[in-house]
This record gives sequence, structure tokens and C-alpha cells, in this order.
Amino acid sequence: MKRLFFISLCVLFFSHPAKADFADGIAAFQQQNYTKAFNEWMPLAKQGLATAQSNIGLLYDLGKGVEQNYAEAIYWYEAAAQQGDINAEYNLAVMYFQGKGVPQNNLKAQQWFLQAAQQNHSNAQNNLGWIYEHGLGVPIDLTKAQNWYRKAAQQNNALAEKNLNKLAQKIALKAQQPSSEQAITFQDIAWFEQQPKQNFTLQLASAKSVTGLHKMLQQKNIENAKVFKQRRNQKINYIALLESKESRKDINELAQRITIDHGITPWIRTFANVNQYLDTPQN
Repeated sequence: MKRLFFISLCVLFFSHPAKADFADGIAAFQQQNYTKAFNEWMPLAKQGLATAQSNIGLLYDLGKGVEQNYAEAIYWYEAAAQQGDINAEYNLAVMYFQGKGVPQNNLKAQQWFLQAAQQNHSNAQNNLGWIYEHGLGVPIDLTKAQNWYRKAAQQNNALAEKNLNKLAQKIALKAQQPSSEQAITFQDIAWFEQQPKQNFTLQLASAKSVTGLHKMLQQKNIENAKVFKQRRNQKINYIALLESKESRKDINELAQRITIDHGITPWIRTFANVNQYLDTPQN
């Protein structure tokens, strides 16, 4: 389940007409004299020059020429992004996606990636495709995912080309699945992909059919369980997983509550262990 999501930061290295100080800052940056670059760009940033604001944000973000300060990076990225600076929009989206200097927020990341993508930033377009494919902050929309991957691929974005091909294979395989497998949703698969492999989960039950598994969950009045197809020793079965916890203590407490409330003794597994046997279009 390899992540194909581009999250590197962008720097704008273009001279600005009639702004010799800006060009001096670029020259200093390229010479790794980051303090001089900061000193050249900051007065221009304070004057409202978007490209300078974007690059000041980057210096604060990376801690080059100035002490690293994500809050300051956010401030300057936002100032530039509000003026439509494409790289500031992209970098601001990365900050929200990673939760650097701000609470992690997939929806705001999507909104700023969209602003950059609409200006033909190919990495932003690729990332939007990933966001829509996996439902990060927005409902899963495979049509939008394909459209954004395609736009980026048309700009020779190699990562987008891979994602577009993988998505096409996923859709084709999904269409070929027996009707009993339709209850295995892209939302559940996307949820699984986002979980750290060292985290713990509860396997509530297993069955030879999706229908039987859902019937059991309904009888036990268990909601929010996620269903997956598993292949072990060439045999297919379906499992129901519940929750994701970082600590063994937390998952043990949850297992005890499930046993008391629903009369089920769940099996504690790591996502890494489950992933060994998972049988989905992603594997």
C-alpha cells in the first residue's frame, strides 16, 4: 500500500521586475547564504510583495537564515496565498496536511491544494486526486480523483501517471467483484491505508461471506466495523475490524468493553499483521 502523495515544499526562484533586492535574495539563497536572503526579502514581504512573502514563509518553515517557526511560516504563506501566489498556496496546503504550525486539517489542505491546482500546479493536482480517491477531508469521489490525476499526468507528472493507472486498475477490479463483495467499500480500504502499521485494531469476527459477517454484526448491534477480504493458505474469508489505537493498554480496554457490551471476545491484531493477509485491489 505505497503512498503516492507528493508533499515536498516549493520555492519560487523568479526575479521580480524592478525589484533588485528580490533578485539579490534569490542569488543569496542559491549560494546558501540564507541570512542574507532573509534580509533581502523581509522588507519586500512587509511591503506586500507576494513572492517575497512566500519565500520568507519558506525560510521560517525550513529554519534557514532564521530560527524555525511554523507559526511565522503560516503567517507569511497565508499573506502570499491570499494574493494568489501559487507556491504559497501549495506550501500552505502541505502545512495543513501535515499539521505543522496548525492543527492537522485535511479539508483546509484540500482547499489550498485546489487553489494551486486551478493554476496548473501539477503536484497540487496529483495530491487532490489522492485526497478524492481516499476521502481525506472530503467524500470519496473517484471521478474527481481521475480528473485531477489526468490533469497532472498531462503535465508529465510521473507520480500522477502512476496514480491514474493504479486507480483505473482498482475501478476495473471492483467492477469484476462478485456482488457479495460490494459491501467492502473504498471508504473502509482508504481508512485502512491511513492507519500506522504499528497501531492495534480489534478483529471482531470472520466469516466465509460478507453477508454472513454483516448479519452477525447486526445481531450483536455493532456499528462502525469495517469489512475486509483476507486470503490465508489460499482460502478466502472476510473479517470485521474496529478502531485503531496506538497503545496496547487502550486496545485492551476497548476489547474488554466490546466483550461486556456485545458478548464478543475480539482478537487484538496490529495493522501490519492484518496487512500480510489482506486481499484488496491495493495489494
